[in-house]
Amino acid sequence: MDFTYSRIRKYKSCPKKYYFSEVEGIKPKITDEKLIVGSQVHYALERIYRGDSIVDIIGDVREKFLEVTDEMFDEEKDEQEFALIKIEELLKGYYDLVYPLDMEPNSDVVKALDIIDTEAEFSFKFEDIGGVEHNFKGKIDMLARTNGLWIVEHKTTAQWSDNNNLKLDEQGTSYMLAAESSPQLDYDVKGVLYNIIRKPSIRLRKNETLDEYRKRLYGDIRERPDFYYIREFSTRSYNQIKEFYDELRYISHQLHKKSESEKPIYYRNPAYMSFGQCNIMCDYTDLCIEYDEQLVEELYERKEQNEELEQEVSDVFKI
Repeated sequence: MDFTYSRIRKYKSCPKKYYFSEVEGIKPKITDEKLIVGSQVHYALERIYRGDSIVDIIGDVREKFLEVTDEMFDEEKDEQEFALIKIEELLKGYYDLVYPLDMEPNSDVVKALDIIDTEAEFSFKFEDIGGVEHNFKGKIDMLARTNGLWIVEHKTTAQWSDNNNLKLDEQGTSYMLAAESSPQLDYDVKGVLYNIIRKPSIRLRKNETLDEYRKRLYGDIRERPDFYYIREFSTRSYNQIKEFYDELRYISHQLHKKSESEKPIYYRNPAYMSFGQCNIMCDYTDLCIEYDEQLVEELYERKEQNEELEQEVSDVFKI
């Protein structure tokens, strides 16, 4: 079987959610706005570091965003434009304020990056605890040097605190494992550098036009770049990486046995069902309450074959 961090995370959070997404192979027709924003920012940063024009990047991001959010916003086109303005100004600010520092080979900025690779795919074989061979694969946003070689993870978030314990981020841990195990990543990395873009905290004022808000946001980003653009180093110990690897071997064994069972059980996470958390954290709540084929046709669609790798870059911090 093929595994990605996204698949492992889904199973750990809720086996029933994993069943709908990975066994049934369905996804909501309307994507959560958080994931759309995260994926568009990832897409734009990849192109920025390829050297593409920011004008072209912004134009393509706008086109893609409008295409995938038309149903989501329906008649609320001002809200759709408001969301787009925030994405566009964050990307322009990044291009003007952060990216130039990364392109200076002798920059005095400690966290400036010397880019080695972008969107680096990896794959390696491993055995589960039953001795069955599987494949673990994924895609790393970027590899860069800055006082050593680091895996760079792009993240978007609405809130950030210096107390966030990045060592608990298992996606970063899985990439550290991949750096040690994958033949495609022949690198000795020091850890994970989180390239964090914080969403605007300023809101639209009463009677303020969208153009006025855009100008105010433009100025705020340039007055407070350290608020919007954050870089944090995070290392992993041998024991942390081994713990994730042991969990990967155990979970893959469970899922392999389920795949061979005539009547596998995928139970619900009771924490999701408490106090309405399932409505907030899961896209499959209606199906979870009562499975209905008509509901599947109305609200869901089949996932494409290579969609799992694309979802790897869509993971964002909770907002």
